[in-house]
Amino acid sequence: MDTTYFGRQWGIMVLYDARSKRALTVMAIKRETNAIYTQEVAALREKGVVIQSIICDGKSGLLGVFPDVPIQMCQFHQIKIIVRHLTRKPKSPAAQALRALSLTLTETYSGGV
Repeated sequence: MDTTYFGRQWGIMVLYDARSKRALTVMAIKRETNAIYTQEVAALREKGVVIQSIICDGKSGLLGVFPDVPIQMCQFHQIKIIVRHLTRKPKSPAAQALRALSLTLTETYSGGV
């Protein structure tokens, strides 16, 4: 689930099912809030949709909103945060190693399903 903005006035929030490869919820919003995500997940559950896990952008507080569902931050957003703090061409050996490690996130397998 994520929101993409088109200018500063509005965005599109999408909750997407990776298995069926279809959007379950698409809505225009003015501001992305945890309350809207909570409301939309509850609406999907009322329709009988089983939420097995959630991948999100790591918006402040969102990772703790669904304590009964496994949730993780999107790998793209994780890498973007690391690059923002390290730069694309880090100078120190430690920063270079951390950047190299961060770029392997998309290839890392934790053993889960």
